[in-house]
Amino acid sequence: MSAIKLGLKCFEEKIRQQHVKLMVDNMTAVTILNNMGTNHSWELNELNKEICSWCIHRGIWLTLAYITGKTNIVADRESRQHCRELEWTLNQELYEEGICRMSVKPNIDLFASRLNCRLKPYVSYKPDPGAVAVDAFRVQWSQYVCYAFPP
Repeated sequence: MSAIKLGLKCFEEKIRQQHVKLMVDNMTAVTILNNMGTNHSWELNELNKEICSWCIHRGIWLTLAYITGKTNIVADRESRQHCRELEWTLNQELYEEGICRMSVKPNIDLFASRLNCRLKPYVSYKPDPGAVAVDAFRVQWSQYVCYAFPP
């Protein structure tokens, strides 16, 4: 369900006032979202409320359909590919020491993701619901004091 939430947020600008049908290979997620909740898991119920209220706020009518993992070949393969070389980051203590020694206070992280950002706001290298922009080379840097730790 977290993947559904993050996926929807990635397309936030494009899916307002629309019907969105998701094909999902997780029967539990499909059942919980289609039934507007569950009484078996408090955490999943809270996540369901977040997704539903997010959709309502944007005028999105969300429906889910189950698709077997065998027929969901592309998404299944993509979900199993981990690009660990893109998630490197400095140790938090080293980052803070370096910032202190340089007497600079950056206000944006240029090459980051929700998993490795040292600052918020951050610019991601691919669509990321927490990012202010995608592709640091398309951002006007002059208005920022930038932190850059590229992959």
